[in-house]
Amino acid sequence: VFCGGIRVSDIISLRWDEVDMESRIVRHYQVKNHNRKSVLLTIPMADGAIEILNRWRGRNQNFIFGMLDDEFDLKDEESFMNIKQSKTRTINQSLAELGKKIGLPFTLHIHCARHSFATNGLNNDGDIKSISAMMGHSSVMTTEKVYAAVLPEMLKKTLDKSLNFDI
Repeated sequence: VFCGGIRVSDIISLRWDEVDMESRIVRHYQVKNHNRKSVLLTIPMADGAIEILNRWRGRNQNFIFGMLDDEFDLKDEESFMNIKQSKTRTINQSLAELGKKIGLPFTLHIHCARHSFATNGLNNDGDIKSISAMMGHSSVMTTEKVYAAVLPEMLKKTLDKSLNFDI
């Protein structure tokens, strides 16, 4: 999630046949979207994502992270929803406990990784349109609304780097 900004539901359902290690691209049909139409995400993979996938290589035939049985039918939406909720709850309980142990001032959950991906990307001169596309947002407006708090810092960086010149 942190390496590519995709949702936990997409991590659960990510299959090896959607990953092109040579081209460093994932082509994945987004599981969660608001209009129920399948949306194909084409996501370039960062070094961290490649490293993680290499660690999982050979463990499962179909679904990369083994959270679904290799024979699972993704068309069974009700079963997928139940499994997704159960897996997400388990992950979030573990992360919340870890967050408490290390003294975080907020509740740590899996979606924090998604927000970290976007925030880090925007704060490191990432193009908002590209980040929005990688996250599977329906429009850049969604990304702008969710990450509005980050945008003033981004604007200041742009001003300092590109627009602060002598007249």
